[in-house]
Amino acid sequence: IMGPDVKKIRSCFVARPGHVLIEADYKSVEIVVLAEISGDDNLRADARGKIKLHAKVAVDILKAPCSYEEVAKKYEYLYVASKNLNFGIPYQRGAKAIARQVNRETEGKAEMTYEQARQLIDDWYARYPGVAEYVNYCKWCVQNPPHTISTPWGRVRHFYYSPSKSVMAAQEREAVNFPIQGTVADTLNVALYNLWAYRRLHPAVKYDIILAIHDAVMLEVPIDCIEPVVEEVLPMCMRDGAEIPASSRSPKFKLDIDPTIMFRWGEEPDRETMESAGVPERYWPAEKAVV
Repeated sequence: IMGPDVKKIRSCFVARPGHVLIEADYKSVEIVVLAEISGDDNLRADARGKIKLHAKVAVDILKAPCSYEEVAKKYEYLYVASKNLNFGIPYQRGAKAIARQVNRETEGKAEMTYEQARQLIDDWYARYPGVAEYVNYCKWCVQNPPHTISTPWGRVRHFYYSPSKSVMAAQEREAVNFPIQGTVADTLNVALYNLWAYRRLHPAVKYDIILAIHDAVMLEVPIDCIEPVVEEVLPMCMRDGAEIPASSRSPKFKLDIDPTIMFRWGEEPDRETMESAGVPERYWPAEKAVV
């Protein structure tokens, strides 16, 4: 489900009086995991840096003639192209698919051709050569015994030989994506267990686990427990206590989290609503600049 329907479904989740919803998601999780398990230092720095990766790729690789802060507004089609590269490569999307998606999302403003998309993919890999090497390794695992690939958590995916080139190509795409998605899924599983266990051990800190959403957790939290949940529980349970183990290809690493406080899921409350509800000021949204 895409577009406005997502917001309609999300808005069904409403905090009880005296409570808030806190959605804590792993920041840029798929691209960060790819950076870590591929061992590419450039992608690791870009994915975890203060500047958004989409903006960085749009300016540094797609050559948008502006600053990182301006690119999303001034050169929207390049920003959209950057997002499709960053999200498409972990899924091994081809040049045709990326060009088609960019043209659709920009309503034809980009007018990206297959050749242009192919060049952008090549430029992306040139900036992040460790990812190119990792992709080749994943494909090698499909083609060679024991025809398996694993995540840092030890989850194993088995492949099989087929005379069909399309079947083998599909398995190669799955092999690139599996360690990323498998790592995210198992990290979230560990985080959920930690949240459940912490609540049993610390009954004074109250919260209910409402939902797990791919790379995020949603909690319902009493307003007087916002601070301990945001400052202690979530970092301990989702980051420090869910450290991803070292593997043959990568050292152990942690994922950063980004908590968002809401009263209705998917809708950011204004500062006045936060104040009237008694939410501590440090968690209010930033004031919007007057233009």
